[in-house]
Amino acid sequence: MVSKRKVVLVLLSLMLLVSLKIIGENVEPREVKNATKGDIIEFNGLCVYSRGEFSVLSNGSIILKIPRALEEGEIYTIRGKLLDGEENFVHPLNITRSSPGFSMETLNGAYWEEGSKCYIFKDGERIRLNRCIEVQKGYLVEMKGIFYGDTFYIVGFEPKGRLEEPRDGYPLFVEGVVLYNRTFLTLWNGREEIKVYPPYGISAPLGARLQVLGIARLHSTLTIYVNSPEDIKIVRMAEKKPIGRESVGDITFGNCQIISASTYLRLNCTHLKLYNGKGKIGDILKFEALRRKSSLYCLKCTIIRRREALENSICTPKKGIVKIEGKVSWVKVYKNGFGLANITDGKCWVLLKLRKSLNLSLEQNQSISAFGKFTRYRGMPAFEIASRDDICLKNSSWGSSEGH
Repeated sequence: MVSKRKVVLVLLSLMLLVSLKIIGENVEPREVKNATKGDIIEFNGLCVYSRGEFSVLSNGSIILKIPRALEEGEIYTIRGKLLDGEENFVHPLNITRSSPGFSMETLNGAYWEEGSKCYIFKDGERIRLNRCIEVQKGYLVEMKGIFYGDTFYIVGFEPKGRLEEPRDGYPLFVEGVVLYNRTFLTLWNGREEIKVYPPYGISAPLGARLQVLGIARLHSTLTIYVNSPEDIKIVRMAEKKPIGRESVGDITFGNCQIISASTYLRLNCTHLKLYNGKGKIGDILKFEALRRKSSLYCLKCTIIRRREALENSICTPKKGIVKIEGKVSWVKVYKNGFGLANITDGKCWVLLKLRKSLNLSLEQNQSISAFGKFTRYRGMPAFEIASRDDICLKNSSWGSSEGH
């Protein structure tokens, strides 16, 4: 059974609360900054914190503490009694949701998301937001609200569209074709090369056209840092154009003859070096290659005609890389190491030039096949090969029917 004393205490507490409410409703409230302990105040602010039965309101300059559960991000008007002037702790008499009656700051910047956290980039600074909003990542936005600590609490916002020109430290959308895919990607956007650093483990094939969103850094080359795999999308592969009609960032194709072979190939249909291709001088190469600034990079390369299938042109000299076949009728080597060999086939003959660097010795009556081009030596028809690999000695102790 409840004691009479407890009943009395409860009744007194209720009477006190009713009295406070009546007094509060009939007393002209004071502003918080001018109030002292025991005064009735009225305050309009944004709820910036709420845990259990404790909440904090702020109008951007003044903070109020309330022993009530409120909703973060909502604006309230509080009428109550100031219990502690130093801590601004208030006993609420009346709480209502309302519109903002306080001055707000305006932030103009680019909206950004990282996981569940959201930010705005302004003047190179990343400012944390109290909540995420329905604005596309990387888009410009105007926000109104207040700061509480290092977080900006949003009251209202308005999207402003996409940032078209790069700003250092701001999000940027770019689109381009992958020219290189090493530790970073190099994109060609039609005007310039752009470095893109993707998230760990993310890459893209050469020749792919990408759409990328990341943070821009204005170095000597525009550089984009991407924080999420979702911010790199393959749109399609680059356009395909016949060799000679391509531009940087296109994939070009053709059937051409190899006229030089080393760490790269030279073809008879373009002045550009072709990398990542394999073949021998005289082979016909079918290829698809990515056009870079000053070279081509083979994506698909196939030899469709080996040089061994070329006709014997010793009797019908022509331009370009050709094949000659015949026998060595005589050899002459000069003191400086340069030599000549007379190659004959029936009534046709040509002088084979033997540079010292070839380190090649021929003997009379050897049958040979050579791949190179026709030239002249002292007014006489001559033939020139680029390397030792471009001659086949068919009956030599060191040679074979294969090229050396």
